[in-house]
Amino acid sequence: MILILTQCFPPRLGGIETLMGGLADALAASGRSVHVLADGADPEASDAGRAYPVARFTSPKLVRRRFKAAAARSLLDAGVEAVIADSWKSLQPPLGPLVRRQSPGRILCLAHGMEF
Repeated sequence: MILILTQCFPPRLGGIETLMGGLADALAASGRSVHVLADGADPEASDAGRAYPVARFTSPKLVRRRFKAAAARSLLDAGVEAVIADSWKSLQPPLGPLVRRQSPGRILCLAHGMEF
């Protein structure tokens, strides 16, 4: 399975949102098992049509990171081939140390915009 950690995911609009949604869609279309952990939710949006599960986290940042880390931990325990993060912010504690410690596969952190 490929685990995608993102703060920016459709239906929110923007370049990184489009990139992360397209990346997840392309990986799933290629036959990969994909699971997305994304911040925020649009009450009008539905992830039901996607070919992969999307878990949304909407609580305040400190609590949200802990809930997201718990979800990531259960997925990492199930076996992850790779972790893809939309930015370094998606790998901040408690997620970063958890991913590095439990993921035997590859970790890819994208850099875009102001990161450069």
